[in-house]
Amino acid sequence: MQIRIAVMEDINSVISLLKQFMIFENADLLTDIQYKSMFEIVIENPQKAIFVVAQKNNQLVGMLTMVFGFSTWKGKDYVIIDDVFVLPSYRLMGVATNLINNAFRIAEERNCVRVDLVTEIDNYMAQKLYDKLGFKQLRRILFTKVFQVGT
Repeated sequence: MQIRIAVMEDINSVISLLKQFMIFENADLLTDIQYKSMFEIVIENPQKAIFVVAQKNNQLVGMLTMVFGFSTWKGKDYVIIDDVFVLPSYRLMGVATNLINNAFRIAEERNCVRVDLVTEIDNYMAQKLYDKLGFKQLRRILFTKVFQVGT
């Protein structure tokens, strides 16, 4: 299995994985045009975000998104891991572990001070993996406000 940063040629496979992830999360799907635009923004702006993909036998079988932020407490970048998704037939085979370990490597190469991620409160399987990988659960509550913006 190869873990790498996605390139423009991966557009259809990454969009397919994102759609499957959105369905898994019971989230609203974007239009194909919105997915394509979002993918192109990420590929063209690797200082803001990157897709890390797992490839096996010329097929993308998993992915995650790394979104970069800036810590005013440390004066350096940090990473938020988002969209961790592995195809059902490849789960429990170490794909997510390999993706996240590679995200750690990329974060260290970019001199990031920490890696954050959020998971659903009842996603115990993911929480077990994140504990195993050294993440610590914080005693904080995530708040969000969603804006309706043009598409």
